[in-house]
Order: sequence, then structure tokens, then C-alpha cells
Amino acid sequence: MLHKRTVAGTAQAEFRPGIRVAAKTVDFGGEFERQFYGDVMLFAVDRLTALGYPQQSVDTRIVAETIDVVRSEMLDRYNARHNAIRARLAQAEALLRDPGYWWNLSSAHTAAVDDFAAFFANVAGNFAADSRVCLCINDQQSWDRWRDKLIDAADRYPGDCHTWRRILAGSQG
Repeated sequence: MLHKRTVAGTAQAEFRPGIRVAAKTVDFGGEFERQFYGDVMLFAVDRLTALGYPQQSVDTRIVAETIDVVRSEMLDRYNARHNAIRARLAQAEALLRDPGYWWNLSSAHTAAVDDFAAFFANVAGNFAADSRVCLCINDQQSWDRWRDKLIDAADRYPGDCHTWRRILAGSQG
């Protein structure tokens, strides 16, 4: 999800928009939010194609219902995945802190253990039940804003396609 890129001209690494890097933390809540709602739109459009969309217009009510159902399903899947990540993280953190393992028996491994602890802290920060990532996709107000945008985009898409075909056909002449 971090998808590092390089900036033209400087060749310096950058993250995608929505990724915040501060000190030792990486917060990808903004990117994650776009990914979640992108998945909602992708799978909703996939279902709408069975109704002939976008070649045939589909009633806005059907578009809205489809988007609502897909969002609910995706939310269940994402939340289940987050719960699984939190469970695995708890296991990994317990192993990392266990004084009986070789990595805790010698100070030679302190830096590596610290690096793992920092990584685990980033995972916890991004997937905790109260993280920006989890709160955002479960928030009703956020959903209301995204829902309106997704419905509007789906409603406009057939007309936008027609407009682009007309414009491109005119530019080829």
C-alpha cells in the first residue's frame, strides 16, 4: 500500500498521496480510505454491468442500492481482515518481547528488535480499532460523503463516456 515512487528531477522517493510520514511512523489512512472506497466503486460497477451498465442507463435508486450493498459487504471483509491483523500482531509482539528467545538474549540484536518494535507500532497505529484507517471506513458521516460522490460518478459515467467519444471522434477528423 505504500507504493513508493520517485519524483522527477530529484529522483527522491515519495509516497502516494494520503501517506503521512512523521518521525518513525507511517500513517496511510488517507490512501487506505481511497482504496476502500475505490474497491466499493469497482465491485459496485462490476455488479451494475450485469444490468447493462454503462451502455444502458440504470436507475439512480438501483445504483445507490448496489453501492450500499457492496459497501456493507466490503466493510465486513475489511473489518474482519483488520481483526485478523490485530490478532497476528498481538502474537508477534508477544514473541518479540519474550525474554527466552535468542533475539532477546544478546544486546547484539537490540537494534533489530527495536526495528521490529517500530514496525509493529506502525501496524498497530494503522490497524487499531480506533485508528484513523478503521474509524474512517466505519464512520457514517464519511460514508455519507463518499456515497454521494460514488452515486454521482456512476450516474454521470455513461454520459461522460458519450461526451468523450464525441470529442475524440471530432478530433480525429
